[in-house]
Amino acid sequence: MVSLSNKSSSFPAPSAPPKIELIDFRGIILVLVFFLATLRGDRISEFWTGYKVVLWWPVELMRVYSLYIIAGLMALYTCLHVLYLNKGGAIRFSWPMFFLLTFNGIEFTRQYSIGYTTSTEWLLSIGALLVLLVAIGVSKERSVTEATNRLVAIVLLAFIVFSIASLLELYFDRDNVFWNGRFNGVTSHPVFCGVISSFGGAAGVHLLLDRRLGAMWKILALYAALVGVAFIVMSGTRTGVVVFALIFAGVCLPHLRSSRIIAIAVVAALILGGIYFAFHLMEADGGIGESRIVSSENTRELAWQRLWKVFMENPFTGSPGQVGESSYLRILASGGLLGAIPFMIGIVMLSIRMAAVAFSPKLGKLGWPLVGWCIGLLALGVFEGYMLDQITYPFLVLLSTIAALYSVETNNLTPGRPPVATR
Repeated sequence: MVSLSNKSSSFPAPSAPPKIELIDFRGIILVLVFFLATLRGDRISEFWTGYKVVLWWPVELMRVYSLYIIAGLMALYTCLHVLYLNKGGAIRFSWPMFFLLTFNGIEFTRQYSIGYTTSTEWLLSIGALLVLLVAIGVSKERSVTEATNRLVAIVLLAFIVFSIASLLELYFDRDNVFWNGRFNGVTSHPVFCGVISSFGGAAGVHLLLDRRLGAMWKILALYAALVGVAFIVMSGTRTGVVVFALIFAGVCLPHLRSSRIIAIAVVAALILGGIYFAFHLMEADGGIGESRIVSSENTRELAWQRLWKVFMENPFTGSPGQVGESSYLRILASGGLLGAIPFMIGIVMLSIRMAAVAFSPKLGKLGWPLVGWCIGLLALGVFEGYMLDQITYPFLVLLSTIAALYSVETNNLTPGRPPVATR
């Protein structure tokens, strides 16, 4: 007798959605790597007032040696990842990540050739790029929901660790985490704090709307959504608002049904609660976060003009080592048209993949949250030059999101065949 059903089938009944595993040991390693990346930042910022963590000497040591620790953890992750890949199953390679890391490798080498970076930084950076290409750029095929939720869980847990460190510092040494009314947390710049918080808050919203998760994950997601939005307001980061809004839209669009409107309304209420919490914390410090967010002043215009001028002076090869608040202009200014070709190829391939996932007849709206994360990260590149930094938090989130997008099962992008009959 032929049957199309099986007790061990991977197609569960709609009335009893299965619990999903979001994190494993490899994921914990990435959480630590992401958190260490939040501690890294420039030391010449006008907001920098010294090492923020004065209570926990281990965290201060992690900040100083963060790049070394990240390199070691990623090497361990690579070993475990290769063992995981050897267990069988289809493997996906992320070509956009290859082209993006190729451009970064060329740029780091050019910076080293003109004395912009030390040999140690160059070796660690190139080594980290190669490790990232293997460890994150190659992955097994997953369902789009599993690929997205695993990424979001890592971002969520890394933000929770970051936020706890920042809140404790706020409690014990309030003056050390504010600069002219803008919240830095344990970073060196309020924009860094705002961007990190936009990812954390969006991750909280994402997991709150997933009905398959248990109570513990819901509590963690609730905390991240509330504190993430509060930190965005406290830091006065308009870039964080834009990134959060784009990811929030992608996460909520699949849930715009009558049965889920109430859940979205609850999430919106949490966001308002986070804003109120932020205002309360800023009262004693004469906070300017809220006025900064609603300001229409373009504080990046001069930086954009300078980068464009450098590009026009060296349109073909650029001038290595440029910094500024735009990844795309910075890429043109540093690498010129010739150097930017690998990056542009990667962006085109990524856009094609995003369109395939977003408009797949088989996936429907399931791919929209992951595409929303990609759009938010690409939009961040308009306002921040993070794509040319060495190993920073948003750069790692971008690479992980690209890898998740490419790990989506190929047969989910087109109408699939019916289940195979079993005896």
